[in-house]
Amino acid sequence: MEVFMKDVSILNEMIFSASTENELQEKFEDIYHRINTESEYDDSESVEFLPLPRLNSRSERSEVQDIISVVIKSGCFTSGPYIGKVEETLRLFYGAHTCIATSSGTDALKIALKSVGVEPGDEVIVPLNSFAATENAVMAVGAVPVFANIDSSFNMLPDEVDRLRTSKTKAVLPVCLYGSCMYIDAIHRIAVPQSRHSCYRGCSTVLWYQVTHQPL
Repeated sequence: MEVFMKDVSILNEMIFSASTENELQEKFEDIYHRINTESEYDDSESVEFLPLPRLNSRSERSEVQDIISVVIKSGCFTSGPYIGKVEETLRLFYGAHTCIATSSGTDALKIALKSVGVEPGDEVIVPLNSFAATENAVMAVGAVPVFANIDSSFNMLPDEVDRLRTSKTKAVLPVCLYGSCMYIDAIHRIAVPQSRHSCYRGCSTVLWYQVTHQPL
């Protein structure tokens, strides 16, 4: 919590002390450097967690900043030509009929749950270990998350899905945690026979993953 509050105070300092866009950019770069280089720990054997500055080259950062600057000046954040370009690029890449960008993965899950008829009081089976958005999306549509156990792969176990299934189960929501899609075939075999809405090999679960050497 102390580290979090420190970061928040730094961000507040950045936002409220800048008077121009250029000054804000300079302060952002300075604070970004401070957050990622200053450490409260002196243990030489400790390993830095996610050293983001070294994962992105200066040229990549410059290119991204230029693009963000153009979008900010346009004022088109939730629709317009830039969102349209992203949607069309992904649609063509995956050969999809339609691609709709959402503000977050949580919203994407909410839309998916509503589109297959999940209603208040229904049950949705989710993995025990996942990001909070998984169960939050379920609760946001009024449904009840039912947690299925995992194994060392951090993936939902098919036997658990079968055990937890009830007459109230409306959906199964596996999470491809860390890019791993283990047991998807087995879960698919359990869930699909009783499902009116199923999309598996026709719809990618994670953009970079392949199942049985066949693109999703």
